[in-house]
Amino acid sequence: MRKLLNTLFVTKSDVYLGVEGENILIREDGKLRARFPLHNLESIVIFNYNGISPHTMQKCMENGIGINFLSETGYYLGTVSGYPNGNVLLRKRQTLMSVDPEQCLKIAQTTIFAKLYNQKYIVERFLRQYRLRISAERFKEVSSKLSELASQAVAANSLEQIRGIEGTAQVLYFSLFDEMVLTNKKTFEYIGRSRRPPRDPLNACLSFAYSLLATDIKNALTSVGLDPYIGFFHTDRPGRISLALDLLEELRGVMADRFVLSLINRGQLTEKDFDYMESGAVLLKDDSRKVFLQA
Repeated sequence: MRKLLNTLFVTKSDVYLGVEGENILIREDGKLRARFPLHNLESIVIFNYNGISPHTMQKCMENGIGINFLSETGYYLGTVSGYPNGNVLLRKRQTLMSVDPEQCLKIAQTTIFAKLYNQKYIVERFLRQYRLRISAERFKEVSSKLSELASQAVAANSLEQIRGIEGTAQVLYFSLFDEMVLTNKKTFEYIGRSRRPPRDPLNACLSFAYSLLATDIKNALTSVGLDPYIGFFHTDRPGRISLALDLLEELRGVMADRFVLSLINRGQLTEKDFDYMESGAVLLKDDSRKVFLQA
């Protein structure tokens, strides 16, 4: 069984990563700010990249620690890692399955069924806990329709049909999202999904959470010998981590949406935590990003 260790998040743009013995050193303005034992780390995520020594990269690769570079909005840029797991038979099998329509359909059926089941769970949870603060009948109606669509996904006979079912389900699910925001509704009003860049605080949080989760999944796939770029449901494109995005679908609701809603509803994020750019983009401030990552 693979042991999951810690992820080191580097959010400040003016720090430099070095290594001494078996420790990662964080320096700012030439002064040592922190040190972390290599054996405690599984991956490093760096925002606003400033610098990391070649020796540090080498030590990380020797210890199987992936160094992931993300933009300030959380958009995945790339990873530095050592040799991947050498199970060539597993990768060949994955490749053969990815061009087999029947295998792709089976995987897509279970993936989207799980995604809709988890979204239904979130809807039902709000019904149980906040019945007097939401439109209960509307939530019940969407929950029932998500069950129907999940059953249809399992019975679908093509990827195109599953994509249509998923699209319908997402319209229903996100039609409730504004009601799931229980506090500070003016700041976190949900109008619709916007990305690259996000155009409002709620979308900024969702996009950031999705990017972090996708990066974790990509690293996990690589560590067990699977190719994160060869997927079964998402269309293969150069640079797209299709298999990681496939697995992300099942986990979006319970690990990202629910987390973001909890941060907002507990008042851990407010309007002052965001920068509003002239381009229309809305980004988490540096200190607020730390709050997000610590949570």
